[in-house]
Amino acid sequence: MTDNGFFTDTAWLDDFLANPDHDWGPGNPPLGGFNYGAALLWGSFLYERGGVELMTAITAEPTDGWARVDAVLAAVGDPSNAWGLYLEMIVATHLDDPELGYGFTSFDARVRGGRP
Repeated sequence: MTDNGFFTDTAWLDDFLANPDHDWGPGNPPLGGFNYGAALLWGSFLYERGGVELMTAITAEPTDGWARVDAVLAAVGDPSNAWGLYLEMIVATHLDDPELGYGFTSFDARVRGGRP
């Protein structure tokens, strides 16, 4: 959705950014605890990092949670880990300008050739 230019869920993202302190996504939230804004942010970040190849691999990976992302990163030759990428996403989100519509094109905050 984001890659195709249909970033229509700003309210969900704003909701998460205003109150990010809840268990979501890879954290295995309780029923009803999932935050779509968090998932939108994480998915958009991962897509920009690895494109279709990474997202396809994540979808096909049979494990769940952080282990899923770790397994996929290893499979595609990315030396990062899921937790490190999550922290990178949080820093990039904090530094991003909401006036730009959360355009994450400047997300690349990692050290080249190293782990975050």
